[in-house]
Amino acid sequence: MLSLAVFWQTKGRLSQAEMRLFTKHIIEYYRPFMHTRIRILTRTLLGIAIMCLCPGTYGEAWNEMSGGKPHMENEIADHVQYTETDSLKVASLLSEARRQSDKTNITIFFARKLIGLPYVAHTLEVNKREKLVVNLRQLDCTTYVENVVALTMCVKQNRYSFAAFCDNLRTIRYRGGSAPHYVRRLHYFTDWIQDNTAKGICREIQSPNPPFSATQKIKVYYMSTYPEKYEMLRNNPEHVKPISATENAINGKSFRYIPKAAIKNTTLLRNTIKDGDIIALTTTLKGLDIQHVGFAVWHKDGLHLLNASSLRHKVVEEPQTLYAYLQKQRTMTGVRVVRFSAM
Repeated sequence: MLSLAVFWQTKGRLSQAEMRLFTKHIIEYYRPFMHTRIRILTRTLLGIAIMCLCPGTYGEAWNEMSGGKPHMENEIADHVQYTETDSLKVASLLSEARRQSDKTNITIFFARKLIGLPYVAHTLEVNKREKLVVNLRQLDCTTYVENVVALTMCVKQNRYSFAAFCDNLRTIRYRGGSAPHYVRRLHYFTDWIQDNTAKGICREIQSPNPPFSATQKIKVYYMSTYPEKYEMLRNNPEHVKPISATENAINGKSFRYIPKAAIKNTTLLRNTIKDGDIIALTTTLKGLDIQHVGFAVWHKDGLHLLNASSLRHKVVEEPQTLYAYLQKQRTMTGVRVVRFSAM
C-alpha cells in the first residue's frame, strides 16, 4: 500500500484537484485486483482508506471501483505492464503540467522533464507475449518520443490520469490504436507517421522547397531479412510474414526532407521548424528509413535536438546545434519533420 502511504504524507500539501488526480492514480494502480477473487476485500479496504485520506474525492473514487466508466477497456488494461514508479511519475508530470501557463510549450516541457533518464535499448522486448510496456525509467529514442507524445496528448485532451496516458500510448504505438500485438506495433517510423496522421494526431511537414529540397524513397526490409536480431521474431517465426507485408505497404513511397547541409540558423528554417516538432533523421543504412528521432528546440545559435542519445547514454538536450551534430553522422542525410495536430 505504498501509494496510500505516500498519499498520507502529502495530504494537506496538495490541492483538491491534485488529491483527486492522486486518488484516480491509486484506483488505476489497484484496478487489476478488482477482477480477482479478492476483489470484494480489496474494494472495501481501498474504499475505506480513500474515504479517510481524502473524503472529498471518495464518491468519485468509489464510482471508479464500482463499475463507473473506466478510462481504458478492461481488455486493454490487462495488457499493460508498468511499475508503481512509472505510474507515480506519470501522475506527477501531469499534475505539474496542469499548473503551467497557456503559453508553455507543453511538448518541450515534458521532453525536458525526462532529461537525464538513462538510454536503454529494447525496453519493449521484455515479454514473450506483447504487452503495452510503460517504462519511464529507461528510454530509447522512439520510446522517449512516444512517452512525450502520450503525455502531451493528455494535456490537449484535458485528461490527467495514468489510465488516459496508457490509452494514448497504446493509441500511438499500435496500428489503428489496437490492442497490443507485436505485428501491429509501428516498428518503422515512416509507418508510425502515416498511422498517427490517419488518427489525426500528427502530420508530416514537407514544404516549402527550399528547405525541403531532397526526397527519400522508402525501401525497408531490415526486420524481415534479419529476424534473428529480434527476439520476438526468433521465437515467433510466423510473425515475419506480416512484418514483411507492413514493409511492402510503405515501400516505394516518397517523402520530402531537409538535407543536413541546410539545417542552419536562418529565418526560413525558423519559420519552417517549430519548437516541439518531431525530428526524424533520414539514413543511408540499408533496409531502414529513419535512424534516430527526437524533438526540435531552438536556441540563439540555431536548432538543437532533445533526444534519448545512445552516444551520451541518456536523455539530453544536445549542447551542439543539430547542424553540427549531423555533420558528424556519416549515415544521416537530413531531417523529416512531424508536427502535432490540434486535438
